[in-house]
Amino acid sequence: MILAAIFALLLIAAIGPVCAVTTFNDDPTASSWGNNRLDVFVRGTDSALWHKWWDGSTWSSGWENLGGVLTSSPGAVSWGYNRVDVFVKGTDNALWHKWWSGSAWSGWESLGGVLTSAPTVSSWGDNRLDVFVKGTDNALWHKWWDGSSWSGWESLGGGLTSAPAAVSWDSNRIDVFVKGNDNALWHKWWDGSAWSGWESLGADSVSTPTPTPPGGSAASLEGVWNCDDGGKYYLRQLGDTLWWYGELDPYTPNWSNVARGKIIGDTVQMDWADVPKGSIMQNGILKLKIISSNEFLAEQKTGGFAGSRWTR
Repeated sequence: MILAAIFALLLIAAIGPVCAVTTFNDDPTASSWGNNRLDVFVRGTDSALWHKWWDGSTWSSGWENLGGVLTSSPGAVSWGYNRVDVFVKGTDNALWHKWWSGSAWSGWESLGGVLTSAPTVSSWGDNRLDVFVKGTDNALWHKWWDGSSWSGWESLGGGLTSAPAAVSWDSNRIDVFVKGNDNALWHKWWDGSAWSGWESLGADSVSTPTPTPPGGSAASLEGVWNCDDGGKYYLRQLGDTLWWYGELDPYTPNWSNVARGKIIGDTVQMDWADVPKGSIMQNGILKLKIISSNEFLAEQKTGGFAGSRWTR
């Protein structure tokens, strides 16, 4: 019996403090900041936030304890490469925030409010966060980070009987889903300038809905592409951020340009500019539609950009 006890103690020392997440108190949530990268978060039996990740080849050896005292499932999102933001409901029923900066985890930041559900979060652009919760009045409440400061709380109405779920499929677009008093799925969206009314999607909903972007995650666009403007484009993708260099001719180009943008669902929002290797000097904005892993199209373009279709 003594040997068995010693063995048990040695085993605990070897595998680390994972007992708190052998079972979960709530549903897990996950985010991804890059290709073949996954970060999973749960509330453990000790009510702390626990983290496990896939680095592209293996899962982390154990669970990482990120502390806190949670009273809900966490919500997580990534707005840029090597960036993760996590939100939870605390013991004071306020919204609490913790983030990975690319090199270290922050402490816990209180964002106030009185929540009656787990938070959900989406991001439609670099350094943008939109958080949604159910309030004490059962309405949908919204708080956002605009890149420099947090907003106050905005009531979006409704009569919720579940935590909300939210997703962004384009720049300055958000779709939110909830379960209503009639147990049906209800939908509300931000179109870039105003919030819609509530739309019933019918059917009985038995749990919190979980939306995904149309078409799922975008396939990797990294590689060499040909465009109908006669140019060749060299694309580099890191997570949901895309860069390119394009030129008409490598020796005496009439034009050459660079661009950087963010992949959101099946679209890419980019800023582009000509560079002095060519004689033309223009700049503007591009909105690209991903058709497949081997084709994308320009839906919107400014600044005199000529290309409309890329293939490889």
